[in-house]
Amino acid sequence: MLNKERLKTEDLEKLNQITKIMEAAKTINIDGIITEINTEEENNYKLYLDSKSKTIYIGDTSNLTNKMLYVQKILENEEGKSGTAFVNGDISSGFKPYFREE
Repeated sequence: MLNKERLKTEDLEKLNQITKIMEAAKTINIDGIITEINTEEENNYKLYLDSKSKTIYIGDTSNLTNKMLYVQKILENEEGKSGTAFVNGDISSGFKPYFREE
């Protein structure tokens, strides 16, 4: 017997957001090192880059191109350090992305 359940609208929306994140991650060549994307908090997605020992809070999926440029700079500047990057604020309102070493 076939299971004819369809994805719920909420799941389809999360899938759409993950697709957007992965497309943006490709622009800075980190799509292959993202271990997990945590979608539990709708407007505060978390990326796990285990090989880099980093967690990245990207917030929602607005301004992903700009956020990824900050992620790229943080990864370059903090190479070899474990910690958390925060690019989840409103950059247009003066939020400055930052890295907290662990």
